[in-house]
Amino acid sequence: MTKDLKRKLKYGLLIVSLLFGVYVVLRLAFGFFTPYNTLTARQDIKNGKVQIIAVGLPYMPQIEQRVADKYGFSFNYVGCNATTELLNGTKYYNIVIETHLKEKYGNNFWKDFKVQVDSLINNEKRND
Repeated sequence: MTKDLKRKLKYGLLIVSLLFGVYVVLRLAFGFFTPYNTLTARQDIKNGKVQIIAVGLPYMPQIEQRVADKYGFSFNYVGCNATTELLNGTKYYNIVIETHLKEKYGNNFWKDFKVQVDSLINNEKRND
């Protein structure tokens, strides 16, 4: 093998290793190849599909959803069969969505949201 061929092979293997490393990091750490990630969140916002993704046991928060409807977003539960990739992807997806909601409704958005939810829960308890 010539010196030039050895050098090309060495750099080729280095590039392949680097690309594989980037792929693994994007996939595992950022959930980049899942349905919910930073890019899909931005696209969903552009398309008017603002949603908070929750992973876990199915839970339908009717009161939370009623308040969310007022703000033009929804909760989407994707189930409890979650991989590390999906968990990380939804984490970054939700960060983008929550930032969008804060920019649209103010930094106290979640505090105000929770106050409204608590108020509705208390009213329903009183009516029972």
